[in-house]
Amino acid sequence: MRKDIRSFAICLLLMTGCAANEPEAAAPDPELGRSEAPVIYGADDRREAFTVTDPETRRDLDGVVAIFAAGDVNDNGDGTSNLRTESFGTRLNLCSSEPYRAQPVGANCSGFLISPNLIATAGHCLDANNFQSWRFVFGFQMTGATAARTRIGNGEIYRGVQLVGRERVDSGADWAVVRLDRPVTNHNFRPLRRAGTIANNAALHVIGHPAGLPLKIAGGANVRTNSNSAFFVANLDTYHGNSGSPVFNSVTHEIEGILVRGDEDFVAHGSCNVSKRCADNACRGEDVTRSTELQGLLSPAAVGVAFQANTGNLWTTGAAGTADLGLGMMAGTSPSITALSGGGYQLAFQANTGNLWTTGAAGTADLGLGMMAGTSPSITALSGGYQIAFQANTGSLWTTGRAGTADLGLGMMAGTSPSITALSGGGYQIAFQANTGSLWTTGAAGTADLGLGMMAGTSPSITALSGGGYQITFQANTGSLWTTGAAGTADLGLGMMAGTSPSITALTGGGYQIAFQANTGNLWMTGAAGTADLGLGMMANTSPDISVRPGGFDIVFQANTGSLWVAGSARVGDLGLGMLGSTSPSGH
Repeated sequence: MRKDIRSFAICLLLMTGCAANEPEAAAPDPELGRSEAPVIYGADDRREAFTVTDPETRRDLDGVVAIFAAGDVNDNGDGTSNLRTESFGTRLNLCSSEPYRAQPVGANCSGFLISPNLIATAGHCLDANNFQSWRFVFGFQMTGATAARTRIGNGEIYRGVQLVGRERVDSGADWAVVRLDRPVTNHNFRPLRRAGTIANNAALHVIGHPAGLPLKIAGGANVRTNSNSAFFVANLDTYHGNSGSPVFNSVTHEIEGILVRGDEDFVAHGSCNVSKRCADNACRGEDVTRSTELQGLLSPAAVGVAFQANTGNLWTTGAAGTADLGLGMMAGTSPSITALSGGGYQLAFQANTGNLWTTGAAGTADLGLGMMAGTSPSITALSGGYQIAFQANTGSLWTTGRAGTADLGLGMMAGTSPSITALSGGGYQIAFQANTGSLWTTGAAGTADLGLGMMAGTSPSITALSGGGYQITFQANTGSLWTTGAAGTADLGLGMMAGTSPSITALTGGGYQIAFQANTGNLWMTGAAGTADLGLGMMANTSPDISVRPGGFDIVFQANTGSLWVAGSARVGDLGLGMLGSTSPSGH
């Protein structure tokens, strides 16, 4: 098992060895191929972060942190802190031939971002008793051949506020996830493998802080043993400070796992010490906890996500897989999805014929009801079925489904869409922008003009609250985010992007959470789980959708790259699926 760097120094003095090293393999990216220096598993493949020029590999580097003891991070009082370090060569009595011996060491472990406010690392690096005693530091790296960055801006230093999950089995899974004191908005996240198994002999690279050194990347490695369900073994060039490092698939740049244990790192060479050297297929190899071991924390975005792909077709993705449903949608409109009480899901959407369609576990049908151009339906599950609300091509609010089909005789503002929710006491409630520009609601809880002006071209969102009643969120005609309902009415004082609409969901622990596109173009959230700029740019004229999940929530949205993304209480990631411009996804 990889140890705290101080403990390792003691072990070294006793000549017993405490951690590991190794690597090699043909890497698809030439930058991840092996160097010519002789050491470790075959060649020593470690490289400095500043030498990497490949854009994808630089993105891999961006989300990795050094884990320092809190006492080794000293605030200068000027917005920066100094990292307490010492000479690598002096600490471990290294021979003059040993690479990096003049560099500083100080990190105890490595870690990496898996969401805006979650760090993953090895389970043996921290536990429930000490996770608050560590600091998670971005930017500890060499800036040139001889210069190391040890003075760090305080904005790049984070502390843990919650141990979200942890497992440590000496010959099995070894991982921990820590919630940070605030979201990280200026560093990249990489997707993790969520299902399946990495291929035998697949090319790998690892990024972290070997022996506590400034950030290094080591490629030229491969999967060696792939039989254990909790971890695989690879010939990675890693040391004790690499514990918690992300291990990447060198082809897909997906995170395959967490580096957790391996062979001893150093051996005596006369009166000094050198890295242990092994052939690529020799020694025990390095153990990598599979990223799928975190699946309980990183469950699929929702029961399902529905969206209009950049082909114009309706697509779904989620726990049941990803599929092009082969159904054409009207440009500029968005689908709606709900989980059915009997299992499966059902979607509602405006087809490219202008008619309302539905598809899912309850069947596929053209409902033969014309919709207003540029508007989208909303669907909710009812006992034994579902109900859909939509703006008809007459401009009137309609509903159809288990509870019947009806023109509700309420005029809607052109270009806006209603929102529907099933109430805990039975029936449903709809929120919509009336043709007067005012927020209205109708359904089992009554019909009313709420007397609150809405921004033209925007739509409200409604959710049923667990304690009874409902809550609505909307963009007011002032451009500010508002909420109204059983939990009260308030101007939340948060500016929204013109032409976009917020989304709301009730949380399992009580209260609600809202997602919206701020007037900066970034994805924001607010509610019982806190208010934060998630630092994720959204596509203009699109809106996010938020849905509850076990232990939190997920937000799906179209990023400013045109790709479908997910973010939330446990993770963030690019799902790699292109969306049609000016459309928004729906999750449940």
